Amino acid sequence: MIIDRPLDFLGNSKGKEVLIKLKSNENIIAKLLVFDININLVIKKNKITKFIKGDNIISVEEIDG
Repeated sequence: MIIDRPLDFLGNSKGKEVLIKLKSNENIIAKLLVFDININLVIKKNKITKFIKGDNIISVEEIDG
């Protein structure tokens, strides 16, 4: 995996399970569907598709497995 820019990480994580840490101290584990340059994310968890605004995100980690 080659990562030259921060958005490359998200590009490599599309379709995979990620751990998203939010400013509200909530942690979400879900499948990353799409993202944009503002780190707005669309995820899928338990058959529900959700939008997360990038301003609320502290970190995104790819989950091995």
